Amino acid sequence: MCLTERLVRENRYYAYTRLLGIIDCSMKNKELKEKIYQALLMSKFKWRTAKGISKEVNASYEEVFKVLKNSDKVIQAKKSNSKGQALFALRDKYTSESSFGTRLINALTNKIH
Repeated sequence: MCLTERLVRENRYYAYTRLLGIIDCSMKNKELKEKIYQALLMSKFKWRTAKGISKEVNASYEEVFKVLKNSDKVIQAKKSNSKGQALFALRDKYTSESSFGTRLINALTNKIH
């Protein structure tokens, strides 16, 4: 095998392994999102902190916070808890567990992001 053939094969292998890495990362991210959504859904509390969720799903705080902030399925309360931590809830769970009056007042007073 000549040098050119070897370089082409190595580059293809490198590109293939990079693609697998991207797919693997994408799969991990999808699994993490599902774990986070499940933690929010199954919680006895309507609002959760990113720190509490990160402990439950065994992921870093930064990863969990990023998913929560970038998700359309999750809402964030304008006010934080007594320790100053941001509070998050599943949009569907919040809607189903809160009365119409509560949702209306929160919307009018801008309590939810």
